[in-house]
Amino acid sequence: PAAHGPPLAGARLELAQPLPARDAFDLLVVMGGPMNVDEEERYPWLAGEKRLVAAAVAAGRKVLGICLGAQLLASALGGRVHRHRHREIGWFPVRHAPGADSHPLAAALPDGLVAFHWHGDTFDLPPGSQHLFESSATPHQGFALGAGVVGLQFHPEVDRAAVEAFIRHGADELAAAPFVQDEAQMLTDPARFAALANALPPFLDALAAAR
Repeated sequence: PAAHGPPLAGARLELAQPLPARDAFDLLVVMGGPMNVDEEERYPWLAGEKRLVAAAVAAGRKVLGICLGAQLLASALGGRVHRHRHREIGWFPVRHAPGADSHPLAAALPDGLVAFHWHGDTFDLPPGSQHLFESSATPHQGFALGAGVVGLQFHPEVDRAAVEAFIRHGADELAAAPFVQDEAQMLTDPARFAALANALPPFLDALAAAR
């Protein structure tokens, strides 16, 4: 999609922008945020977002969930989302899960890609889904339901400015822990950003081509 330039539209739910109609898109991308999937009382728009995700899957639309978006997708598909035993913040390798190479969306990302992470929750694999990705800290880093519905716990989309914003808004989460890096570790290697920028377009193309 990045190479072909399809029309894009977005909604910032925290600014009370309306959700799109189910029939208004071919591919729904659900992004991250600092909230948890069950905080509907504090963030009322989560309920409508979950309904849209479930409706998009039921209608056969393609769906990509990233970080919180993957957790919302897992929840909408019947997977449990819960507090993880580790916080995973920083750059860590993401491996193909056993048997995942047969799925084109796993094959579209390099095995062992050093991706960016910022999460304290995790999910159980939804019923009927295929396990795609794992990391040392988090066994369930990604799953697919069929060919065109995929959740990624890690961030394949970040650039330096995005990571700087994560650090600025989430500095209180950077207490030392086995899978938590400090600011310098997250920002000093530009090659990591370049590798993600090169890896994401083939993945999106594979998702666009899914049947």
